[in-house]
Amino acid sequence: MELSGIGFENFRVFKDYSMFELAPVTVLTGANSSGKTTIIKALKLLQSFWRQWGFGHHLDFEKGNHQLGDFEMCRSKNSEENKFKVIYQLNHILLDAPLTVELTFQIDESKSINDITLKNGILYMMRIKLDKETIYGLQIKGENFAEGFNYKFVIQSLLPKMKETWLKLESQNLTEEVAADADVVEGEVVAVALFGDGRKTVSKNPDLYEKLSFLNSFDFSEYYPDFENSKAGESASELIMNYKEHPFLYDLKTIDLLAEIPKSEALFLVDAFWKLLSHQYPEIEKKFSYASFKSLIDQEEAQGNLHISAWKESFLLSGSDHFRTFLKEQIQLALEIISKSTIGSPLAISDMVQMYGKMDFFELIYKNLKANTIWSHYCEAIKSQPSEALTKEQMAVLNCDTIISDAIFLEKQLYNKKPVLQIEKVLYRLKIFFSNFCKLIEMNADGMYFIDSIRAYSQRFYAYDSQVSNFNSFITAFLKNKYNDKEESFLKKWLLAFEIADGFDIRLIEGAGSQIFLEKGKEKINLVDLGYGVTQFLPILLKIIYCNHTKKKTIVIEEPETNLHPKFQSRLADLFMDAYKTFGIRFIIETHSEYLIRKLQYLTAKGEIKPDDTLLYYIGNPDASKREPGEKQVIKIQIKRNGQLSHPFGSGFFDEADNLAMLLWSYSEN
Repeated sequence: MELSGIGFENFRVFKDYSMFELAPVTVLTGANSSGKTTIIKALKLLQSFWRQWGFGHHLDFEKGNHQLGDFEMCRSKNSEENKFKVIYQLNHILLDAPLTVELTFQIDESKSINDITLKNGILYMMRIKLDKETIYGLQIKGENFAEGFNYKFVIQSLLPKMKETWLKLESQNLTEEVAADADVVEGEVVAVALFGDGRKTVSKNPDLYEKLSFLNSFDFSEYYPDFENSKAGESASELIMNYKEHPFLYDLKTIDLLAEIPKSEALFLVDAFWKLLSHQYPEIEKKFSYASFKSLIDQEEAQGNLHISAWKESFLLSGSDHFRTFLKEQIQLALEIISKSTIGSPLAISDMVQMYGKMDFFELIYKNLKANTIWSHYCEAIKSQPSEALTKEQMAVLNCDTIISDAIFLEKQLYNKKPVLQIEKVLYRLKIFFSNFCKLIEMNADGMYFIDSIRAYSQRFYAYDSQVSNFNSFITAFLKNKYNDKEESFLKKWLLAFEIADGFDIRLIEGAGSQIFLEKGKEKINLVDLGYGVTQFLPILLKIIYCNHTKKKTIVIEEPETNLHPKFQSRLADLFMDAYKTFGIRFIIETHSEYLIRKLQYLTAKGEIKPDDTLLYYIGNPDASKREPGEKQVIKIQIKRNGQLSHPFGSGFFDEADNLAMLLWSYSEN
């Protein structure tokens, strides 16, 4: 499960929906003021959003070093809408299409119009989509929230597809047993979370096995303390794997018996039901006689525990000849309407926080699934209306809720059995499954590390209290860690590759600051004496080591080529790919360096990196009149296996050198 893209709509220069898929190395390039830096600034803003405590749905522009201004400065200038969207794209092994989490922000009107603070945003709506189908939605209005679940799509399409994929993956022979004393290559022996019986095995498909093991063994619900049954029961993957489809959604004896009743016997429905019950389950007569059974029904209906009279009348008035047909039609109608409805919670946000303690917004995704049936919440909204005012779809919802509720009640009375409501159980775990995606986004945002275009200034002495650049404070943080052999080896390798030094030494002056010396042979040279290019490059190298040590897995870097010779600009491509292969660190790079991009092409053609390891985005002028005719604002470019580009860059990049050469050639003839 990984974050595979981020997109924007109505956000600054990106008025139209723009999705940026992410690769191990993602390159953003293009014209000045086109929107490259906007993406990086947005990532900084969103990092502070995801780091909020409590019910964190505020988009606070006063936090983070993004320099975006305020909410009004972020929505597209050419739009009348007072909102914008941020879209996260994620891949999951059980889903056959990318899943997207779409956040819609609007201006926070809770502050006074005379308030001098920045105009902030607030989360107004979240939608979780698979391809173009909305699965789940959460809407927030002030202190209240409402949610909607696309039950029809989940039940009829998503769950069967996930189960099919899971069973297909599980059927693959992922491991083979080996003798306990067998010699195997280090790292090939795996702990078999899928089987759990302690066998010693060797993985045949390590990548797939790792994904399945992670899916089966890790549940982000542990992050949600004090929530009922958050750690109990089957995992989401186990429930999906064991999920059985039923013609009426619920596996209930009572429903199966009712399904046998034709309309010709519906007028005396209780009698018809007893006849079927006593015939198929003769042992029931040890507990009930016909008279006591009839008395039970009458008594419970009078007390409001059963509602047979209401839905029996609907059956009699329907055009169905059989209860089986009637109930199937009612379920289809009910699923249709509740899948397009947003149901308000009876509790305001503040009430829920009071009940459950601290809570962040993705917890709301599954806090509210506590009703007896999937229709119960919707029923609360329509029960107060007179029956003659209800549409046939609304009536179907009431019928389904009362029929299933009655069946559940009778299961307990007749068979001394508390039914397992599998569909609710699966949907509850599926909500946790979806909330995991939100938790993953939060973890990804928190794990981003930003390296600005100005990384350090040449100084002979870096004082702790200096405000010149954040490199001064970074040195202090860097020295707090003890780096392992792999990290130190990486550092030395690339100091040599960039012909900077054999090593480096940081001398601390307690309470004041530090001095940085580069070691060349027996000579130690102060960083300030080696030129500005080295001053800009060294922080990149040190921060790669620091990020790996502190488990930051995405580095967002602006203009890494600053003040570097073209040879070393191209060598940055080798550095970034080596950091990915060695430490698993991914990069989002904003650059104007043709040399860096050309080297990525060369490494791909040579076979040292795969085409999927890189993605390039050329971002043109937001004003279409200033682009070439028909040229898109955002061009996604892939590097093919032979090193060629899938699409030419926009004008003014690779072609600029050729244009100048042609101009020079024309002058050489004069």
